Amino acid sequence: MSTGLLKIKTNEETYFEIDAGAVVTATINIKDKLAVARVLVGRLRMIRNNSFTMYFGLSYTFGLNTTGMFYG
Repeated sequence: MSTGLLKIKTNEETYFEIDAGAVVTATINIKDKLAVARVLVGRLRMIRNNSFTMYFGLSYTFGLNTTGMFYG
């Protein structure tokens, strides 16, 4: 099942998917107040034989001005 925004097939066994989305996160700051921030995320995922997956993604949090990177 594919949920990516864009699917790029390279051969019979391998394809890439691009995912993107917006989420909301909440944290408690130094003054014990709840802080809510918007997060934009994007991910490039490589799938081979429907059994092997690698991904790399980036995120940016508005309001906190932080950038994150994730992979696996």
